[in-house]
Amino acid sequence: MNQVQAISKKSKTLDELGKKTLSQATTLLDLGESGLPVLTKWVTNPQKDWRVRYWATDMCGYVGNSKTEGTLLLLVKNEKEKKAIRLRALDSLAEIQNRSRQGSEKILKTLGVRLKKAKDPELKNKISWTMNQIRKS
Repeated sequence: MNQVQAISKKSKTLDELGKKTLSQATTLLDLGESGLPVLTKWVTNPQKDWRVRYWATDMCGYVGNSKTEGTLLLLVKNEKEKKAIRLRALDSLAEIQNRSRQGSEKILKTLGVRLKKAKDPELKNKISWTMNQIRKS
């Protein structure tokens, strides 16, 4: 993960970061759920570069499980969190739900509350989209 942090400092965009960290992403995909403790530690550490936290949030969608959903929901709920991370957390929640379908009613209820409280139109749209994705799966 230190490599991801070093790469993020040199990357000008999130797309560039994603392309330059393909080997690290592949390693995490190979590790599967055993890589989650490190990912969730990075996601929840506000002292880490926001791009690294975004990347870790993204990776949680690919290898996350029902335990990861709580961490992602905390990101969505945190109005002080960077919007890009909150939006990516919603995408990751939808990805996990599409694979597992565990606890979807609880997730939908929590997102429904967030939808009512959200003031940002982009965030509201993403919450609605995420809820629809979960319902479809």
